[in-house]
Amino acid sequence: MKRFVLMLAIVGVAFTACDKKEEPYRFRGTETIYLNGVEQPKFKSTMTQYTIAEIVRHPKTTILYTSECGGAELDFYRLFAKEWRDTINNRLLMQASDILTNDGELVYGFISAYDVHLQLLDGDNLRRVGDTCGYIPQSVIDSARVQIEELYTQERYDEIYELFHNAFTFYPCTGDEYKQLVLQGVQGRMAQATLQAWMEFKATGSSYTYNDWYSNIWKQSEEYEQIRAEIRN
Repeated sequence: MKRFVLMLAIVGVAFTACDKKEEPYRFRGTETIYLNGVEQPKFKSTMTQYTIAEIVRHPKTTILYTSECGGAELDFYRLFAKEWRDTINNRLLMQASDILTNDGELVYGFISAYDVHLQLLDGDNLRRVGDTCGYIPQSVIDSARVQIEELYTQERYDEIYELFHNAFTFYPCTGDEYKQLVLQGVQGRMAQATLQAWMEFKATGSSYTYNDWYSNIWKQSEEYEQIRAEIRN
């Protein structure tokens, strides 16, 4: 499943006898978010599944996800440049500012995303992506958001930065396997409904491409808006 996407540019603790008080927020500009690879049993598939090491080392590995931005739902894309691929520890890296700004504001783009998956860039064309090679389960994203929101409310920033290192995991998969997972609801209600609707539409024999259908038909539908409202609530 291919999609045109938008490219992203790439406290201490003091204790008293009874209370724990946080020091003022300090932005850790050099901190990074780890996307740790985890192996899982392989599906029965005719397609080759990449290993974690191959995904991390591949110079065209990208992350794609959908999230709310300024009241609109947008699709985001990011290519992992060499400095954002930890080939020693087999993990991909993101900036701390993807979740916490230098002013201490919480950024919801990534932690409120759905349909988070990895693909390999198709050649040198930054507007085309290849087949899916991995994914971050929706349950991982949702769990991390709940934990981060709770810590943020309590101004426990040190613990938020600690979560950056262990809260996010990705699993290798093929494109066929990812479609199965989406249809099973593993990647959230919206991803599941979108794929189901697209498969039904495609069966009508229409010449629409996925991107045309997604922008001009699906995103204008009542079902799409209803699911969006449920997610926001």
